[in-house]
Amino acid sequence: MKRLSIPPSPSLNRRVGPVKPLSRIVAFCEGKTEKRYLDTFANHVGRRLVEVELVEQVGVPSTIVSRCIQRKSELEAVAKRKGADSFERNFCVWAVFDRDEHLCYTQAIQQAVQNSIRIAFSNPCIELWALLHLEAYGDRHVGRHELQKMLKQVMPGYDHSRSPVFSFALMRDQYAFARGQAVRLVESRDNLDDPYGCPATSMYELTDLIMASAHPPAERRQKIEELRTRLTQIERDPQYQIGNSLLARERSNLLTMLRDLR
Repeated sequence: MKRLSIPPSPSLNRRVGPVKPLSRIVAFCEGKTEKRYLDTFANHVGRRLVEVELVEQVGVPSTIVSRCIQRKSELEAVAKRKGADSFERNFCVWAVFDRDEHLCYTQAIQQAVQNSIRIAFSNPCIELWALLHLEAYGDRHVGRHELQKMLKQVMPGYDHSRSPVFSFALMRDQYAFARGQAVRLVESRDNLDDPYGCPATSMYELTDLIMASAHPPAERRQKIEELRTRLTQIERDPQYQIGNSLLARERSNLLTMLRDLR
């Protein structure tokens, strides 16, 4: 599947009538940094066709997942009502958190998986996702404090203590580069049977979905067909049929994204 690049912002001069979004993405974030970045990202790709609901500073991973489960239950109740429309039935809920030094990290992941909550994790911290946009990171395992210092050196204005805000202007045109690095890190962790280990981040799965969901219906249908084509390729691949874990993970992600874009 080809790499995704962030498209230019929708023209502010283009007149569009009121349109109800086609889907809703709800994300509970550990801190302000994640929420601010995702807000800027969603505003850039366009929120006309997708409602992105972001909640910041929810707490530790276990608390975040608990809030996700509660919100998912509320949305499911609305979706089951008589007369619920397609927007009310088409939603997904995400937990966005770091590894940091949280003792509940693994437990929170297990709880999220058991309750069909999507996870956008970063290990050791969200700064890894930003740094992947700006340099060839390789596969270095460093602590979160060191990684935050590394980001400060290449992102003017960022300071974890005083101003933990990512420069979207610096990151925007490097999305494909960052995504490619992130995918390789996730694959490396999978190869070591440590899918949520360090270093790795799955933030691209959430940003990919926000970007795809912002597309007009015709483009969304085209995206769905691309995903289905890739799904068929994987299922016919002899390596998948003998149990290749990387292809199995990609297939699982494709099925989830197809469900989210339905």
